[in-house]
Amino acid sequence: ILHVAPGLFRIQHDSGGDYLLKFAFEHTTPQLVESETMMDLDPTVDFRHRPEQSRSLLLKFLDQFEEIDARWQHWYEPITFKLISRCAQYQKEILDREPTKSVDEFGQSTLLAALLRSLVITHQLAEVDGRYSNLWPVGDSTVHVFLYEGVDEYWGLGPLITVQKQARMTSPRAVLPIRRRLRGLPMTLQKAIATMQRVIIRRRPQDLPYLLYSLCLLALIRSCFRPSAQFLTPILEAGDEIEEILRTFCKLYLFCSDDTHPLTEHFDPTKYAKT
Repeated sequence: ILHVAPGLFRIQHDSGGDYLLKFAFEHTTPQLVESETMMDLDPTVDFRHRPEQSRSLLLKFLDQFEEIDARWQHWYEPITFKLISRCAQYQKEILDREPTKSVDEFGQSTLLAALLRSLVITHQLAEVDGRYSNLWPVGDSTVHVFLYEGVDEYWGLGPLITVQKQARMTSPRAVLPIRRRLRGLPMTLQKAIATMQRVIIRRRPQDLPYLLYSLCLLALIRSCFRPSAQFLTPILEAGDEIEEILRTFCKLYLFCSDDTHPLTEHFDPTKYAKT
């Protein structure tokens, strides 16, 4: 799965061809898109050389989750929407503790932000199989164009999705811009998973709530990798890898927390706070 650019993915299929997925709002005002959908950070933002701008944009990204139930309406049940929103709020609280510190895009203090970004991006892939699954034609057409763009009464605002079958690119990474390749979904998710591993193995009790939120987000990300459309098989395979990582991290979390967490049957908040 190559995240070529914002809203543009290249799926390499075992059949020998590639599928280019494009998500775009061509007939909707930018203002409506910004207010009705979830948007990832601008990939051109340089976190290292523009710390003030990067912090401001990261907080703006997190603010979207206050209305996630309206932006992704009917996608999750209310309790899950509340959980995702709380993850974003907790990330903002962590950033507010050190308001003058430079923001590391993939640091331990921004782990939840990286996972939330991954969720926003993978949600696009899930929409192909969710919102539009009944529109997939039978057969091997060269190009599928879904002429759906606008506000749906049930799903809310949706993009125009173009799916184009192309010949297999022998060396795809060689033609991708380095900046976009590093800041796309695979790198963002890999960095977040590596950070989760570092935080788990240092076994600090104060990290337990942070890690629990992280595991919940990773589980939601994994749920976006369950397509039924045949050409999306590589996404399913990537989901299996995430599943294995998630299970390993859950076992490590249970071991490091001594099975003390809010999901246990006899959870004691007082004992948890003392821990």
